[in-house]
Amino acid sequence: MNYEHWRNYARGWIFHFLGREDSAFVAYSKAFSVNPQDVRSARHLAAIAAGRKNYEVAEKWFEAALALTPGDGPNWFNLGYVREAAGKPLQAIEDYNRVLKSQANDAQALYHRALSNIEVGRFKQAIDDCNAALLIDPGNGQIYYVRSLAYANLSEFQKSIEDCNEGIKLDPYNACVYHCRGMIHHELGEYKRAIEDYNKAISIDSKDAHMYQSRGIAY
Repeated sequence: MNYEHWRNYARGWIFHFLGREDSAFVAYSKAFSVNPQDVRSARHLAAIAAGRKNYEVAEKWFEAALALTPGDGPNWFNLGYVREAAGKPLQAIEDYNRVLKSQANDAQALYHRALSNIEVGRFKQAIDDCNAALLIDPGNGQIYYVRSLAYANLSEFQKSIEDCNEGIKLDPYNACVYHCRGMIHHELGEYKRAIEDYNKAISIDSKDAHMYQSRGIAY
């Protein structure tokens, strides 16, 4: 056993447990520098960076962990997630593909791949991903919301509204779904209904400026 590595890893774990993330990050970094095969430190460093929304650093450490354990499906998902959050949807899609190659019934990977497909304009692929995800997790209202976005982008407004309705049944406190349905009603010239949906969205999330802007345009 390498004492220097063990000492720094243990310090990192204790600091992390106590919520002292800056100190934990330093200790884990030292542990990894002593033992570059230490996949656990790489994962912890990635998780700390991702939690801080420092996606570039998180990406680096997830890549380091995957270089040591390339068959780690959850870490491919985590890498895809930080790339998605960092505005790299094409790379995120490749990461989610890796997950789904070994775990085809991973609803979360399908859901996030759908989001990334929407970002790059692949709306039909997004719908396919949502369809597959709903077969696995039919009670997830967020998946209906994402599929409604894809339908809206294809101008299939009735299907989009139907998915919003289903999403609201499953999760009546999701402001984004009301906002989405309001935008569709607005697109169809149904301004009264649009305003009602915007009002509901604002009553749930009063801090989102986009909802006020949408309502202002509908008046």
